[in-house]
Amino acid sequence: MFLLLAGAGTAFAQPTVGGTVTDEQGNPLVGVTVVVVDSNKGTTTDINGQYSIAVPKGGILEFTYIGMSSQRITCGGGDFQP
Repeated sequence: MFLLLAGAGTAFAQPTVGGTVTDEQGNPLVGVTVVVVDSNKGTTTDINGQYSIAVPKGGILEFTYIGMSSQRITCGGGDFQP
């Protein structure tokens, strides 16, 4: 599973992080579960492998998909890459 992340946010709310999840060949993965660890926030990727979720600074995103290893990404205060 390959994660492409992009971030944007406002000063008054938790930043929204979004991106595209693809397989090793670059094909979008539909239905990947994306959750903020230790919270009740979560979403799934759409038909284009895209997702968007509010994440606090320092929050951890966990990506899970059937048949693949899960991955965790820590969100910092700015651009980040897996």
